[in-house]
Amino acid sequence: MPMIGTRKLIHILNNQIKEHGIKIGRDQLFDLLRFHGLLIRRRKRSVKTTDYYHWLKKHPDLTGGLEILNPEQLWVADITYIRTLDG
Repeated sequence: MPMIGTRKLIHILNNQIKEHGIKIGRDQLFDLLRFHGLLIRRRKRSVKTTDYYHWLKKHPDLTGGLEILNPEQLWVADITYIRTLDG
């Protein structure tokens, strides 16, 4: 069964493992599959939040050369990205 996870695999094979008298736990099965290169590679799920190379107007950095000496001397804001069903 391609793309089946190790936790599902040990659950499916549990009866056959017991019939053959094999004692193997979840972590040992992970190690065995890793040794033989049979683990599924995890996908990197990162959200790209900033596109520096867009065609829209880019505002200049107004804080250049400003020496910050006190708290609350400079306030900045950023856009928060929230994942929705529409993307």
